[in-house]
Amino acid sequence: MKHLFVVLTLVSGLCFAQNKGSIKGRTVEMSTQKGVEFASVALLSSSDSSLVKGGVTDTLGRFTLQNIEDGHYLLAISSVEYQRFVSNPIHINENQRDWDVGTLFLQADQKQLNEVVVKGTKPVFEQKMGNIIVNVDSKMFKTATNALEVMRRSPGLLVDMSGKITFRGTSPKILIDGKDLRMTEEQEKNYLRSLTPDQIETIELMPTPPAKYESSFQTVINIKLKRDQNLGGRGSIYGTYLQHRFATGDAGGNLTYKTQKMAFSLNTGWNSSNWYQELTDRRVMGKEGNKDVFESYSYLKNPTQSFNAVAGVEYVVSPHHSFDFKVTGDVGRAPSSTYAENKSVLRGNEQPLTVSHNQMMENSRSLTGLAGYTYKNNKGRELMVEVAVAGSQKPGTQNMVSEYVRNNEQVRGISVQRNDQLANSTFRTLNAIYTDVVGKEWKLEAGFKMNYVKNLAKIDYDTLIRTDASRSTPLTVADFRKDFGRSNEFTFDENITMFFMQMSRQFKKLGFTAGIRAENTVTQGESVTLGALVNRNYWNFLPNLTLQYKLNDNSNLVWSSSRKLSRPTVWQLNPFPFFIDPYTVAMGNPFLFPRIRNVSEVTYSYKKLMLVTGYNYNQNGVTQLPLYNATTRLTTWQQVNADNHRLFFDVSHSATLLPKWNYQMYLSTAYGGENVTLNGQSNSVAGLSASLWVSNMFTLPKGYTLEVSGWYNVPDRASFYRARSLGAINLGIQKSFANNRWNTQLNVNDIFWTSIFRANIKVDDSDMTFTNVQPQRYASFRVTYNFGKSKYQARGRKSGVSEDAARIRK
Repeated sequence: MKHLFVVLTLVSGLCFAQNKGSIKGRTVEMSTQKGVEFASVALLSSSDSSLVKGGVTDTLGRFTLQNIEDGHYLLAISSVEYQRFVSNPIHINENQRDWDVGTLFLQADQKQLNEVVVKGTKPVFEQKMGNIIVNVDSKMFKTATNALEVMRRSPGLLVDMSGKITFRGTSPKILIDGKDLRMTEEQEKNYLRSLTPDQIETIELMPTPPAKYESSFQTVINIKLKRDQNLGGRGSIYGTYLQHRFATGDAGGNLTYKTQKMAFSLNTGWNSSNWYQELTDRRVMGKEGNKDVFESYSYLKNPTQSFNAVAGVEYVVSPHHSFDFKVTGDVGRAPSSTYAENKSVLRGNEQPLTVSHNQMMENSRSLTGLAGYTYKNNKGRELMVEVAVAGSQKPGTQNMVSEYVRNNEQVRGISVQRNDQLANSTFRTLNAIYTDVVGKEWKLEAGFKMNYVKNLAKIDYDTLIRTDASRSTPLTVADFRKDFGRSNEFTFDENITMFFMQMSRQFKKLGFTAGIRAENTVTQGESVTLGALVNRNYWNFLPNLTLQYKLNDNSNLVWSSSRKLSRPTVWQLNPFPFFIDPYTVAMGNPFLFPRIRNVSEVTYSYKKLMLVTGYNYNQNGVTQLPLYNATTRLTTWQQVNADNHRLFFDVSHSATLLPKWNYQMYLSTAYGGENVTLNGQSNSVAGLSASLWVSNMFTLPKGYTLEVSGWYNVPDRASFYRARSLGAINLGIQKSFANNRWNTQLNVNDIFWTSIFRANIKVDDSDMTFTNVQPQRYASFRVTYNFGKSKYQARGRKSGVSEDAARIRK
């Protein structure tokens, strides 16, 4: 009887449950069609709005409410940064008890966004699946006027004066909302200069990007822009004056305009730079008992100008289908002049002083066109297809005149080396990515890419055949002949086919991402003049795995491991001899192998403290080393493959020390080394390296903010370039006016001029000590003006174009 009673109770309970109803649906953001995760779902009585039942959406925005009694209800959805949604009345009765309300669209609430900016208490940085999330709304970025300034103050990122970004020892890939910018390096810098901090929500730093990203993306920086549904136009313009030894400046802006169906964007930038470099070096070359000594001083001035533009159009056919088109172009002019003095003692005999004047000119232009299609449904399924074509040209000339002087008198005729250069590149790309939800909880991403790149580089040398000429001697065409020994034509064709698949899921406390990428590379490099042909055909399989475990509300533990591949650039492969002075030449190496980067790391985060430790090993890394020929007395800076390893430990921390004093620090320490085989002999170095970066932000009266920052590197013993210690103290002050429409900023970089690079390199038969002075100390003044009301930003699209463009344009 007892068992019968239990059975009857269960049966009656099931029958009772069958008389109750359910409501399910999905919440998505109106503009992106992406699910809104962790939104509050409330079932309200339509008579008095009292709460009947509640729930929360999952990571895809889905929700289900069950066991609902018959009655009349309202469904209310709310989430931070979105306007509250209330449904039409829902009637649950015997005619319909199970309701599927479909897709519910949430619209961003600008008022709430503004409140978050003012009152939010998010930490400066957070950790998610091994990535560092930088919250740009933090007070730490009050004096930043653009995205480059924000990244300069982000943990682990180094940004030099020219805007070059380094992350964990690599050149990171910059993405906008997870999409590729598809820009040249100069276009990318100008875009980041025009992007103001109030347009940025977060910056995500990915030290080990998953398989969905290109294998050449050693590290990734993803800039997430703020949401806004406003129609109309918005833009900004900026201008900067910068003074070091010479004056330099830049200007540009962006403009976006959005309608219900279409969106237009335009970004332009102009830069005028007066970069210079003073290099002093002492070279002891050759074997014991047969040493040659060179002492040289060179001064390079490089006044460059560039203009670039990016124009785009997006067209939304329906909530599920959209197209976008984009054109990017740039033109540049880069003249340079180098004055060099070389003193040499060859086997104990002092040689005449060599004085060289090297004049160069390089013009550049490029154009890229792209068309893309995207399909999205309301269940997490997405298909993206993209085609792109691009081309670039870099014609240039060089004219180097060298005099040989002893006791201020010319001892023999001058030598003249002049050449005409040409570098043309074209590429075509087809890219497709598919995303879907499998088994309701797993996210699947898969795709392929086919890419074809063709490069042509040509250089024609002329050599002076007169032996009695001086700098004042008029020279004619008849005084020169073509130098077939150094002239060359180099072609490089590359076909790459790539496939990837990635799965991810979030359990209660455990996050999981695993993927694999397979790439087939077919290349043909030919030195036409030398008759040298190098063919390659190889597969690479690149897995990655990331696990995150949430220890509690304040701390997380992450383990990640990945394998990445990067191919040599065209200029690294090109065996052209490029003369810097009569005794120094730079040359590529067509026999270089691609670099394989293996990295594994563990990250622990607790509130505003983050600890990272790990190990990376690079097979066939590309480095440039000086190789000496005792017969010709020529030092060749040769591109070679080198293996290197690094065991590292990093610490990041931020805190509010006083109500108006915020600080942030980043400490990186490592033990590593390099190994390279030259002339059949192994050369190895190993040692410690460490760097510290600290920033202090002070809120001053009348709306001023002051930043005092600094960095310091201990002597580096982990590479062939044994650098001495160096560091800098920087100062910045900023003020906004007219409701933040105007912003002014004054910065002084390296106040005490302590970041001069000094190093020594010993490898093979070379022992070189050098000092490199560049415009590290400077003062800059920037003005930014924001106009319009809409904060719409052009959507990016995952593209395989940009990384290929970077390789052929370097």
